[in-house]
Amino acid sequence: MSEDRRVRWSVWKHIPDVNVLQAVALSLNIDPQKIRTHGQSWMTGEAVVIEAEEFHDRLQILKANLTYTGDLEITSMQLGGGLGTKITVTSFARWASSLGWIIPDELRELGANVERAPLVPPTPDAPLKTKERDTLLILIAALCRHGGIDWNQRGIASAIELLTEQLGARVNDDTIRDVLKDISEALRRRTSK
Repeated sequence: MSEDRRVRWSVWKHIPDVNVLQAVALSLNIDPQKIRTHGQSWMTGEAVVIEAEEFHDRLQILKANLTYTGDLEITSMQLGGGLGTKITVTSFARWASSLGWIIPDELRELGANVERAPLVPPTPDAPLKTKERDTLLILIAALCRHGGIDWNQRGIASAIELLTEQLGARVNDDTIRDVLKDISEALRRRTSK
């Protein structure tokens, strides 16, 4: 007798964000708690999914689009766009529909006519405390190092300015230069503790 793996929409319609495996499962009307995985997936660090080809195709397409489209609202990102990356169900539903995927009506309805709210509610501008600023500078340093960018290199601020333009959120090179010059001091403060 075959197991009923259909989504329990009475539950899932109340879950605002899901990881990429869960999103793909919902798009195929498979309950995310009933995704078939290899029993020894734990050895790989990520789930080894045993599902039909369409599941794997959709998963590949979704993962390839995680960082290259503004249509998917990412709520938490796993390095390398891994399976733990979370997206809002509503943005996924709209995105999947825009690709022409056949998705359950319940999922389509979640993405329909939903006003997009900012992921971070607006707050009054307040200066960052030293610890908060140092944390952000250290994150920038880690991303630079991971991307092979030397923040002390001459002319790097102009190169980063071009990267911000490609994101559609330009930051001028003078501002970038001011931020980059503070990274070494932030690292010194944090590592000397």
